[in-house]
Amino acid sequence: MEEKSKKRVLPLHIHISTLFVLTVLIICSTLIYLTHSSLNRVLMSANTQLFAQIASETKNTLNRHYAPAFASVSSFANSYIHMADTQQEEKVVLSQAAFLLKEYAHITSFSVSYPDGRVSMLVTLNDPAIRDMFKEVEHGSYVFLAGDVKSGELRIDILDRLLNVISTSNTELGDYQGLAEVWRSHSLVGETHISQPYLYPRLNKIGIAFYSKGQDEIVVAAHILLSSLSESLSETSTQASGIRVLFSPDKQLYAYNNLSDLDESELKNDQKIWLRDLNNPVIDHAVAQRDRDGTLNEFEYDGEQWFGQVEVIGDYHGTQLYLLMADKSQEMLKDAYDIRSTTIFASIIILLISVPIIYQLSQRLAKPIVLETLRARSIERFDFTTSYQGNSSIKEIFELKLSLKGMQRTINRYINLTNKIAHEPNLDELLKLVALDTVEAVEADGVVILLLDDEQAHIEPRYVWFNQANPDDLESVRQIKVPITGTSPVIEKLLAGERYQIALIKDLHYGRNLVGMDADKDGFVFLPLRDRNRDVIGVFGLLYRNIDRDYIVERYIEYINSLLDYVAVSIDARTMLKAQKDLLEAVIRVIANALDTKSPYTGNHCQRVPVLTEWLSYAAHESQTAPFAHFSLSETDKEALHIAAWLHDCGKVTTPEHVVDKATKLETIYNRIHEIRTRFEVVKRDKHLQCYRACYGDLDQSQQQQLKQEWKQLDEDFAFVASLNEGSESLSESAQQRLLEIAQQTWKRTIDNSLGLSWEERERLSETQASVDSENQKAQEIEVTEGLLEDKPEQRIDWTQPRPTDERFNLPTPELQNNLGELYNLLVQRGTLNDEERFVINDHIVQTILMLEALPFPKGMNQIPQIAGGHHEKLDGQGYPQGLTKQQMPLTARVMAIADIFEALTSADRPYKKAKTLSEALSIMHNMANDSHIDADLFHLFLSSGLYLKYAEQFLNPEQIDEVDISLYLS
Repeated sequence: MEEKSKKRVLPLHIHISTLFVLTVLIICSTLIYLTHSSLNRVLMSANTQLFAQIASETKNTLNRHYAPAFASVSSFANSYIHMADTQQEEKVVLSQAAFLLKEYAHITSFSVSYPDGRVSMLVTLNDPAIRDMFKEVEHGSYVFLAGDVKSGELRIDILDRLLNVISTSNTELGDYQGLAEVWRSHSLVGETHISQPYLYPRLNKIGIAFYSKGQDEIVVAAHILLSSLSESLSETSTQASGIRVLFSPDKQLYAYNNLSDLDESELKNDQKIWLRDLNNPVIDHAVAQRDRDGTLNEFEYDGEQWFGQVEVIGDYHGTQLYLLMADKSQEMLKDAYDIRSTTIFASIIILLISVPIIYQLSQRLAKPIVLETLRARSIERFDFTTSYQGNSSIKEIFELKLSLKGMQRTINRYINLTNKIAHEPNLDELLKLVALDTVEAVEADGVVILLLDDEQAHIEPRYVWFNQANPDDLESVRQIKVPITGTSPVIEKLLAGERYQIALIKDLHYGRNLVGMDADKDGFVFLPLRDRNRDVIGVFGLLYRNIDRDYIVERYIEYINSLLDYVAVSIDARTMLKAQKDLLEAVIRVIANALDTKSPYTGNHCQRVPVLTEWLSYAAHESQTAPFAHFSLSETDKEALHIAAWLHDCGKVTTPEHVVDKATKLETIYNRIHEIRTRFEVVKRDKHLQCYRACYGDLDQSQQQQLKQEWKQLDEDFAFVASLNEGSESLSESAQQRLLEIAQQTWKRTIDNSLGLSWEERERLSETQASVDSENQKAQEIEVTEGLLEDKPEQRIDWTQPRPTDERFNLPTPELQNNLGELYNLLVQRGTLNDEERFVINDHIVQTILMLEALPFPKGMNQIPQIAGGHHEKLDGQGYPQGLTKQQMPLTARVMAIADIFEALTSADRPYKKAKTLSEALSIMHNMANDSHIDADLFHLFLSSGLYLKYAEQFLNPEQIDEVDISLYLS
């Protein structure tokens, strides 16, 4: 305030004249803009109305031209013209059209075509182009043409206005009948149509025809030249570049205001006339834009602006027509450009006259404004250390200087605090930063921050600080829990939406805990903390001792509210982030537990692998030895590893349980060995019955001995098949041969095997088997001889839909989705899975990668699919599903491969193998490391760190933990 008292300041109105130049510039610019834009709108509006008027006039013109032709053709087609047998009778009938030709100048001729090849036409000679076609027409008014396809001749009679013959000549018929034949084939009796544009015979002029088919297949047509309509379109264009085109939806040309662009003499009789024949790229561009956008207003072509419009001007008996109108914007707006140029010139003159007058004043007034501008730019650059010295005689500018200095200090403090908040992950530290900085900024004597508890029932202190308070006093306040209803009016009002509340110590129900304060003079200013949904999540209280708190509120309330909004959102974000992480963790564990629960034989696999994976990865992170010296895991990397480890087998959710848990070769949904056992029982009964049939009485001793021998052999054969079904040993050649010999035995089926099947099973049932059963069923007896073991066509299950291809994966897709053939499965060399089922098992890792790639993981976690999907890869590139080498795999993926293998080897809940002891598992993994199947460095770390033993003690059965000399594997 001392600077203000020493310096005399004046109101701003004393120096208002210095704004003259700016005012003139603004006024002139505004006038130029308004004038130009208004003229543009007016001219554009006028042009739009003009285009609409042109479209209406064109429509009326078409109606005037076409309506008489339509009516006359329909009348003629339904008259007695079909009864004319000779050309003379036809001439009499057509002569009645002379009145219409004279009455309606736009109709060029009438023609009649008979199905026997005869054709007649009456042509008016009003058009000079038509008169030039015929000789000796000086006194002629009409031409009568009569021809016959059979003779190929055309007779031409020149008639005067009374239809008397002036001259007669003969020539070739030509293609007068061709168009009529087309029209006859495309219409029904009594219908009247308008034709597509065509070349008028012998005239080489574009025309159209209205035609109608009458009785006895006679076609009557009225012909019209469209050159007159094109001339009408030309009259609607006031600009040299104006375009007026009449066309059909399929882009055939009907009329054009500049027919000189189209050389009609080059067109053939059967050639259609298209818009592209005009060779006008502007028309092509405008029509293409209208087809694409559905409308046409302003458009650009070859650097020039155009204004265009396409109107539907009518539907003429099945043929809809469009009118394209386009003019150059520069020609349309020429007057607007002239007025704008004049306005700009006048404005420049006024400005040049004003500059010398105000130059000196602007020099004097500019300096202090420049200095404060520099200060503002420093604030804009977040530079709060630079100061600028300078004074101004203008009161408002001087006060602006003081405000900018205060703003510089406030923003500096605010930004420093928000930066600290943004980089502080710990909620308690964040609250401490906010509390202490706010106390200093608003000159408070203490602060308390209260937040809602998890049950949303109480509000409790999370940070407390009072000036000159002892630790015991602060601790007593921290123990307070205030119910949000019923006990504190202050809290209730803030939760209800009040901006702030002022309360004395004596009015607070926990005031007794505030030792050393004057309950009648000291008090708090309480403000709500609101999250992004504007819900109150807590209360921020500032302590003021013996001071006017209303003054404090008036001075600092906006600053505090702004800061607290940021703080509340930060608190809410940290709380929400923690909740989301907890939710994600729960979902991940639910998925893993579901996968383990899905198969009782792999129970807890998805829970044990993550433990070992994280142990070994953290050991590599902490190791200082050469292979791992540069490997480290950030917090984000640890989260990504945790998620990848828990979801490494999530693709198994797509793998059927009966494939995952397949314990025998013939198992699908159930073990099909029971079916085979039944067949063996049937064969045994058959042997017994054969003996009875042989003797029709009791079996003698030799027959009983034979039966026992055959039964024994069947029992042995079934026991052999059942042992193969277990898949515990590899299949020798002799075993394969014996199985094939057993399969040659037969049994008789007497029940239709198509009964009781699902629709899918019926579709797979072979046509041959179905037809045999059908024929036998008609004879009321089914007796089908089948092999004891068979691979049936219906047991070959095709893919229900094509497998999607992905070049990244090296798993070859088998021809079939599955093969349930009994011999096919029993002949599996090792284990219980056939090739198709093994593909399904291996495909789970592909599904894992695809499922994880579909998830929107946060930044820094994009390696999760690669980590989770790499635990079946081998370092030599011979693994699956991508055939990656060591260099292509992240270290964490190699870690998971070791964890997955070790867990699988030592797991005691697999039906198809016995759990390995600790020494057996490590011996196998040692060989795998030597063969470059797993990472040897990580395997050595796994041993040297003692993690193998730690895992064994926690997860293996006691009998699996035997003595291991790891020095054998570390050398």
